[in-house]
Amino acid sequence: MSHAISLRSVSKVYAGNITAVDRLSLDVDPGEFLVLLGPSGCGKSTVLRMIAGLTGPTRGDVYLDGRWANDLSPKERKLAMVFQNHALYPHMTTRENIGFPLRMESPHQDPGPRVEEVARTLGIGDLLDRHPSELSGGERQRVAMGRAMVRRPSAFLLDEPLSSLDAKLRNRLRAEIATLTRQLGVTTVYVTHDQAEAMSLGHRVAVMRDGTLMQVGTAPEVYRLPRHVFVAAFVGTPRINLLRARIVAPLGQPMSVDLGGQRIELVEPLSPDHQMLRVQMGSEVTVGLRSEAVRIASEWERRPHEVTLHGTVEHVEFQGHESLVHVDVGAAPAPVAGLESARRPPRRRREQARPVMRLLTQGERQPAEQPPEPGSDDPTIGPTARVAGHLVLRAPVEVQPRAGDRVPLQIDLGQMYVFDAQGERVCPAPLRAPVLGPN
Repeated sequence: MSHAISLRSVSKVYAGNITAVDRLSLDVDPGEFLVLLGPSGCGKSTVLRMIAGLTGPTRGDVYLDGRWANDLSPKERKLAMVFQNHALYPHMTTRENIGFPLRMESPHQDPGPRVEEVARTLGIGDLLDRHPSELSGGERQRVAMGRAMVRRPSAFLLDEPLSSLDAKLRNRLRAEIATLTRQLGVTTVYVTHDQAEAMSLGHRVAVMRDGTLMQVGTAPEVYRLPRHVFVAAFVGTPRINLLRARIVAPLGQPMSVDLGGQRIELVEPLSPDHQMLRVQMGSEVTVGLRSEAVRIASEWERRPHEVTLHGTVEHVEFQGHESLVHVDVGAAPAPVAGLESARRPPRRRREQARPVMRLLTQGERQPAEQPPEPGSDDPTIGPTARVAGHLVLRAPVEVQPRAGDRVPLQIDLGQMYVFDAQGERVCPAPLRAPVLGPN
């Protein structure tokens, strides 16, 4: 069985040698919901536009259902795209907006029955005679989804469709999109910078940085076994604790991870994962600890796979069912490049809606391509994010430390990540062992 969408070493380079996407290869299976996740400017929307045919790849190949598609117009690709700003025609009613693609494809056929069927599916049957200005943000997004569904596309391409909505509405529509795509069984590629959306929606998540595909896997795989420190830092709330460290093994003493002021002593005999750290002896590494890997508990409450550190409480965030406790352990924070990038202001609706809708429905040629605006999907590396040098941990409601308290911390060694100087994960051990010495 061929893949619904295949990208083979696809690159997009704009004038001025600006690389937006760099040699990206990715397969999407029929009926799969794949999420492209990354910070603004990482190239994810450019990838979506290359799949849709709105932008051609500079190098590489795009395949749709096994067919080479580089030269196919957007209309010939039979894909449907939903945009962040809905891209609805303000002078058209809901009925006219949803039926517009059908009228362009078959001017002499009545789109009414199909429009009403789609409207019932989306629960907007009573809104068919209203204009976009009379609809709420959620209702406009449903109309945009309806316009995409009405053509019975081979795949949905959704470009941050919920990012302009408030949090409550975004959560509700997220569940609706997941249910709808599952019922329709349509291949879906969903672009977002919100890792909560990515983790809850996708069958698989593809994490991008600076035009490069960093990791593809299920949500649990990406969260539990990040291949790179960037993936570990970008996925997860609260953000993973990342600290500068050095692997040391003084003569006659067990191997440990030196954080500067304190050391994490590794339990003997070393586990297979910790044995891999011998390769990093004396080298600077980055230690990663998620909030659930650290707990406030005394030494006599320590479990066999835990070691003890001490720290000073700096701040407590009460969350209701738990608290997030910020504890200073005297370690230096580890910087992670490309975590943040400035977002560009949204374009006016008419400027984006008209040319894009013409391309999707009529297959017209796109004007000469221009490089993305600053802060869009150009490959400009965002500022290096410095993750704070304290630990953020989850504490149950019965544990209520106060700022300034000196507390004992139990570190779960089974949940400790170690990344080398290049950001690659070395603990837990990668699937492929590192190459030692010259090739």
